[in-house]
Amino acid sequence: SDELAAAYLAAGDSTAAIRLLSRTLADRERVQGARDPETMSTRDRLAAAYLAAGKVKDAVSQYKRVLSEREKVLGRGHPDTISAAADLSAAYQAAGKLPSALKLSEQCCADSERVLGPDHMDTLARLANLGHLYYTAGRVGDAVTLLRDVTGRCERVLPYGDPLTQVVYQNLVNIAGSA
Repeated sequence: SDELAAAYLAAGDSTAAIRLLSRTLADRERVQGARDPETMSTRDRLAAAYLAAGKVKDAVSQYKRVLSEREKVLGRGHPDTISAAADLSAAYQAAGKLPSALKLSEQCCADSERVLGPDHMDTLARLANLGHLYYTAGRVGDAVTLLRDVTGRCERVLPYGDPLTQVVYQNLVNIAGSA
């Protein structure tokens, strides 16, 4: 059913995806429990469907629960927990809760650098997102400094022409040009 929900989302039918994922989540919570990995994954997919549908408040609520459950079961330093924190940060940003998004993104980046390493693809993407958040918050100098660092790391560790490097570099050019 998670695959069918993904197909609904890909087809642009977030309402059907939300309906299916909500039923699946209720069934999994009843049978497997809230802390089961499959239950947590379904909740994560439901949060993403809410976000895709523009139901930001519902997405934030679900992502908070995903993060809480993953912290309890896996610990704060687990890669899946770090991903849940990154997702919640993005939902906070979509909800216009910039201070919460920034705080969580900074924590997420620090955890990602510590657990995955400073040059891991996920760490680089999270740092790039943090740079964009800094810019959105009016912290242009911090954004430029961070994006320069991330661009250098990307150029050093990723293959030439990697899409992440290109996006980070373009964001740096756009932000530095607006300063």
